[in-house]
Amino acid sequence: MTFDQLTAFITISELGSFQAASKSLHISQPAISHAIKKLEEDLGLVLFDRSHYRAELSPHGKRLLAYAKSLIRQQESMYAAAAVLAKGQEDQIRIAVGDLCPEAVTIDLLHRFFKDVKGCRMVLLFEGVFGPVERVLNGEADFGLSSIPEHCLDQLETLALLRTKLIPVVAHDHDLAKTQRVYQADLQSHVQIVIRDTSSQAETLALGVSPEQNLRCSVSDQTKKLRLIESGLGWGRLPEYLALPGIAGGQLKQLKSPDIAEPEFTIYAYQKRSTNTGPISQRLWQYLSACQPQFAASLD
Repeated sequence: MTFDQLTAFITISELGSFQAASKSLHISQPAISHAIKKLEEDLGLVLFDRSHYRAELSPHGKRLLAYAKSLIRQQESMYAAAAVLAKGQEDQIRIAVGDLCPEAVTIDLLHRFFKDVKGCRMVLLFEGVFGPVERVLNGEADFGLSSIPEHCLDQLETLALLRTKLIPVVAHDHDLAKTQRVYQADLQSHVQIVIRDTSSQAETLALGVSPEQNLRCSVSDQTKKLRLIESGLGWGRLPEYLALPGIAGGQLKQLKSPDIAEPEFTIYAYQKRSTNTGPISQRLWQYLSACQPQFAASLD
């Protein structure tokens, strides 16, 4: 099987005749017929019903056409990637996005950058808690957008994008919402909604999790966390850009308690120190630096 044979197979199926495919591909009709005959021999199947005026796909041909197109697309993608790599550019950039990043503004800003970048694919890895940092340090991601544990800061080149606070909230009609001042004992019989840490340090590091809390429900992102809190399932800490609109709109109530901290975190863009970055990565780093006002405005 060759890619020339697959190309002939696809072209005949689209144009409806061997003659039309011959003209389109600038190949003699006998050569087209030979390519299809050889492909059919290799597959052990008849791809075209030749009893009609037009070349019609056989039932087997219809099933295999999608596979042929997929193989051709992969070939084209490989050549495109090779052309980019030959110029010294990256063919993909992997970005690990943390749960505390404002999702809408993050995706919008990244889309604006990559839509004008030719031949380089954006790969987004959505991670929880300290997952993004681990992906970057392990070489599984080129950039990270998240908070950073203090002991990892010296291993990363960072750009501070915004600072946010985690605010403890419940649904407006939750039992805890009826209590003016909440203590740890009041929380024991209620579920805390937390973010699932995707790092390997999930058992030793905690972010916004009350250690005394026995009842917990873990979710993969802040949007799901918000929905579960709004449903009345339990309480949890939300970044202020999610919590404040709900509090102002009356759907959520902020918990006032001497036992519940409201930790503040800086969200960084970062990459591993001493990394030889390509031209697109360098442009992305400069772009993220210039986007700091847009990230900060997401808190307004």
